[in-house]
Amino acid sequence: MIHHDAWTGNFSLQAFKIRTAWGLELFFAISGFLICSRILGEEEKFATFKIASFYIRRFFRIQPAACAYLGVVGLLMVGGVVMESPKFWIGALFGYQNFLYNSHVSARENIRTLLTGHFWTLAVEEHFYILISATLFFFKRRRILVLASLWFSSVILNRLLVNVCHIDLASRFRMTNVVLPYLLFAALAAALLQNKKNLETVKAYLSPWITVLITVLLVSLRTVNQPSGLFTTDTLDRSEKYIFYCFTLWIVSTVTHPRSLSTRFLENRAIRYVGRLSYSLYLWHVLFFLPARPEMGITWHPLVIMSSFPLRYLFTLIAALVSYYVVERPMIRIGHRLADRFQLRSSSVSPQNALILKQGPT
Repeated sequence: MIHHDAWTGNFSLQAFKIRTAWGLELFFAISGFLICSRILGEEEKFATFKIASFYIRRFFRIQPAACAYLGVVGLLMVGGVVMESPKFWIGALFGYQNFLYNSHVSARENIRTLLTGHFWTLAVEEHFYILISATLFFFKRRRILVLASLWFSSVILNRLLVNVCHIDLASRFRMTNVVLPYLLFAALAAALLQNKKNLETVKAYLSPWITVLITVLLVSLRTVNQPSGLFTTDTLDRSEKYIFYCFTLWIVSTVTHPRSLSTRFLENRAIRYVGRLSYSLYLWHVLFFLPARPEMGITWHPLVIMSSFPLRYLFTLIAALVSYYVVERPMIRIGHRLADRFQLRSSSVSPQNALILKQGPT
């Protein structure tokens, strides 16, 4: 949100615009670690992983709220309030929009993708869900080797696309293959932590403070070796920024040290509440932040007023609260009920053990 606010002109520091975009890579690392951990945790408790139940929960977690947002944007498109591209709107609805974007096309075309542009991350997520669930479902053994091979292959693939095929990934940084290494690296970390010996080693040697020192060291080395590489205005070349692997270390050190200062801060009730609203905040903030950009040419007075500073934050919060309580929570409950029933019908799980599945929305 701060990153998008910076591009409206509300913040003038160029560094603010660059570093806040790193939140996307942190999001991918969290997602890769969380999804893999939950799948493996479910399998450990029930001696099986039902891939259909997984898809049911994911669908009801993501799609209803996303469709609600796209419905509102669609109505604004029909009403002539916004000039969003129908091609990108449809791509956002069906989860392939991230392959349509090219930063080197005309600025006029890119402006017409802003209100649905953030759906590229949801497309990447959905593609990752398919890959990680299929991998863990079909490979019961040697999973560490398989995940490590997938991660290494994804890194090599990006290198081949750039160096051999001469494909400009900097202009197509939203494609799934570009950010997939960060998701797979985090999933690999989650799989490694299933081993108690690895878990104890991490607890002993990878505290949050050690992670901070490692990050500072890598940033320093990167800056010294390529002083124009890490902190330049080019925020697109994510395939080259291996510094983002540190985000996985942040997550691992945080979840394995519940008594650390950073973990206790993140367990604060207010912070956790923001976490619950984070998906709705992410979906809706673009509608109230980006219309403030003059080049979008939006003149509908109510939307212009709502996108002014600081009202854009207030209306984003209101929309997120409505989305969370009216759409997200009811749909999540339905998804969990359907998934639990499917789990009971298709396995020997007892009703008592099935209650363990209901651990709250993620």
